[in-house]
This record gives sequence, structure tokens and C-alpha cells, in this order.
Amino acid sequence: MCDGAYLHVYAVTKEFHSAFLRIMFLRRLEDGRQRHGDSGHPLELPPNFDMTKFHRGRRFFKDNIYSCSKAMFFSLVIGMSIPEFLEALVFTEETNTPAKALKRYLYTYGHVLKWHYGNVWQKDSAAHNSILLVRSMHEKVRNKMHAAKSNKDRLFLSQYDMGVVLSGFMGGVIMYPNFGGIICSRNDLDDYVYFWYAIGYLLGIEDKYNICANGLDYALTVCKEIEQDIVYKSMKTPPVEYTEMTNALLHSVTKGRSLTLLTVPVISALSIDLMEQKIVYSLSFSDTVRYYTWKVIFFSIRHCFFLRNMLNKIVEKAHGLTFVSF
Repeated sequence: MCDGAYLHVYAVTKEFHSAFLRIMFLRRLEDGRQRHGDSGHPLELPPNFDMTKFHRGRRFFKDNIYSCSKAMFFSLVIGMSIPEFLEALVFTEETNTPAKALKRYLYTYGHVLKWHYGNVWQKDSAAHNSILLVRSMHEKVRNKMHAAKSNKDRLFLSQYDMGVVLSGFMGGVIMYPNFGGIICSRNDLDDYVYFWYAIGYLLGIEDKYNICANGLDYALTVCKEIEQDIVYKSMKTPPVEYTEMTNALLHSVTKGRSLTLLTVPVISALSIDLMEQKIVYSLSFSDTVRYYTWKVIFFSIRHCFFLRNMLNKIVEKAHGLTFVSF
């Protein structure tokens, strides 16, 4: 067999194998609807854990904190279109007004920052206690939703839900790093996936449902499938509470100012562009300006180290962050 034919067969075989794994994973992920969302395993190192790789993943976030944070924020806005995700937010009644939304989302973001900047493995550290607290909060919401809902056979914040939500924290970063202004190698992204594998593990996600448990290629494939089959479909027909909840979120961040770059139509249009889908958002003139301004911002971050470094330091200073080495 000539080299060209061999490479073609190899490429087809690899693509088939990737598709097969994706189908098998998504089937397992669906099975997770009937699995309690907390695995119950203790906050200890997983077997054969690569601490060096984990630290590289932490450092990747630090070096790109502005872009990673914006990717998470955009994912949060469009992720609210997913019924199961929005249902939990609506139920807690902690994000349905701008004041409550600002308090709640800053609180959540604060936890995410602790995980990246602190030592999640050291007992009694701020990062370790944060993991414990979030895990406990999830369990309380599960129990309250189960008690309040009429469908007692349904599990809330299940392994399925936890697996899908995990993609919201890292999916946008690994699928579209260049758009967000991130300059990186595949190894950098693989390290970041490994970091989120560990966080998912600590939050009680079983490896079977942890979309970051099998490396970058696997995570990319599954995140793309979640994006296309779950997020995109939900964006076409979002829940009735979607507008109220997203408006509360954006109003909390912008404090109602008209001179803002953050609007739901702009974030949605940018996201749909990346998905290469055909939902057409009719943007006003001001939103069109915002749309292209974001493209210029991310392009500038990618090509200007000074700007990227400055924005990163602004975020760190705003939240009083100190990177803990261990």
C-alpha cells in the first residue's frame, strides 16, 4: 500500500474510531441521568495522578485569565438556554434579579478562581474548602428540588447534568482558543483539560461521565457534540424564563448602562458564528458595532502581548489574586 493510501485509510479509521467513542460516550452520558450527581469519593488524588500536568493546566488559566473568563461568561449566557441548567437556576431564585444575579455569579466565579489559583488538594486551604462547599451546595439543591418536584423518579443535578455543565467551564476555551485571543499549543489545551478532569473528579463526577477524563481529542469531540446537539438546539427554542434570567445577568454586570459591549444578541451571534450554524440574529446598529468590537478586542489580545498581559493583571488585581505554587 502506498503512503498516500495508507494515510487515507489511517485518517478514515481514526475518524471512525473518534465517532464511535463519541457515540459511546454520549450514550453513557445519557445513562448518567439515572446516576446520583455526586460519586461520593473522597477529596483525594485520583489513581496515577499527574500533578505536573495539573499545575500546567492551572498556569494556562493564569496566563489567559481574561480570555478564559470571557469564554466562561459567554458560555453561561448561551448555556441558560438549556432547560435542565436553567431549571436549577430558576428553582433556587438566586439569580432572577440583577442584584441577586451579580452576587451569585461573582460568588461562583470566586470559587472558580480559588480552584485555579489555590491548592485544592491541601486540607483546610481556601481552594479545598471551596470544593467542599460547592459539593455541599449541589447536594442541598438536589434534595430541595427532589422534595419540591412531582416527578420523584427524576434525579436532579445528575451525573448527566454535571457532565454537561462541566463543558461550559472549559469547552469554549478548548474549541475556540484563537477566537478568544489565546495563543497556545495542543499540549497547553490538553493540560487545561486535565485540570478540569481533576476539578470534575473533586466535585463528584465519575470518570465515566467526566468529559475531561480522556484527554484533549476526546474532550473536543464531546464538547462539540454537546454544543451541536444540546446547546444549539436549545438556543433555537429557549425556555420561557431565558429572557428574564439572561437580562438579569447582563444587567447585573453592566449596571444598566447603555454604553456596554455585553448584550444577549451580540453574545448569541458571536457564539452561533463559531458553531457555524444558521440562526440569524437581527442585530441593531449598536449591537453590530458591539459585535465587531469584540472581534477586534480578541484579535488584539491574540496579537499584542502587552494588551493580553495588562488585561490579565487587571482581572487579578480586581479579585486580589495570588497564585499559589505547590
